Amino acid sequence: LDRLVGGIEDYLKDLLKFKEVDIKECLVMLEFCIGNKFGELVELVLEFVDLDFENVGCHEDFFQLSVNAVKAILKYQERLSPEIDVFNALVDWIGKQSPVAPVASYSKEEMLSLVDLVSIN
Repeated sequence: LDRLVGGIEDYLKDLLKFKEVDIKECLVMLEFCIGNKFGELVELVLEFVDLDFENVGCHEDFFQLSVNAVKAILKYQERLSPEIDVFNALVDWIGKQSPVAPVASYSKEEMLSLVDLVSIN
C-alpha cells in the first residue's frame, strides 16, 4: 500500500512540476492532498495555486473549496499573491457558501485573521 501511495504522490508531483494541471484539477488535488494528509504535496499545490492566484481566486471551483482548503491557502507561508486579491477571494468565497450549511462565524474570523489587512493599500 505504501508503494501505491508513493506512486500517486510522485505522479501528482510530476503533473505540478510540468504544469500539466488546470485550475479545476489543481483545486481537486488540493482537497485530495489535505484530506489524505499528503503534507509535502500540499505545499507544492499551494505554490501552484499562489502562482496563479489571480485566476484561481475567481474560478468557479474555488468557491466549492472546503473550509480546510481555504485555510490552507491562507496559511501558506510562502504566499506572494497580493493581499487584496486574497482578501477579495476570501470575501467572495464566504459570500458564495450555502445558506443551508453556512460557514461558522469562528471560522470566518479565523480566516480573516490570516489575511494581512494592514498591507492592503
